[in-house]
Amino acid sequence: MLIEREDHSNVTILKINGEMNRDNAGELRMALENLLDRHRTNIILDMEDAPFIDSAFIMMLLRMNREFLASSGGIKLLRPRSVVKRFLSIGRVLELFDLYETRVDAVRSFQDRAHKESPSDDPQAVLRQAGRRQRAALVHLIDLLQKKGYIDSKKFFYELNRSSQLVFDIFRQELMDDHPKS
Repeated sequence: MLIEREDHSNVTILKINGEMNRDNAGELRMALENLLDRHRTNIILDMEDAPFIDSAFIMMLLRMNREFLASSGGIKLLRPRSVVKRFLSIGRVLELFDLYETRVDAVRSFQDRAHKESPSDDPQAVLRQAGRRQRAALVHLIDLLQKKGYIDSKKFFYELNRSSQLVFDIFRQELMDDHPKS
């Protein structure tokens, strides 16, 4: 996979050439982390020359998008091929990203957002909205896996609840350690 970078004011376009799979997800992740470190948070992934995407790459993309959203930016997709769109649609992942067919529209979308935003905009609201979209996609994906017989929903939710309880127990213990009783 080859990644070409192009900057337009406050927007960075990364043109991907080649398959997006487990073997090269780390390469894009490092490029994105580098941009995040440099406070370049408005990212467009030009996927026109990417013939394939796998689940490992999608998971990395979702994690990175969450980080960019937390930094008041985001990742937008430009011209993904129909096969890539279909794969992204399976788990409703495509709904979590803005999709554009032209560079001009994609770049303009970041500029339009900057003009619409006011100082009173709450970055936490953006995170809550992204969290709701990701939750909806995850619920849909779990439902698909259950219907296909890949997971036992009772066992899955039992383990999920057990893990959540463990996290809350640790959190409660940490709070008690930070605030000892007098």
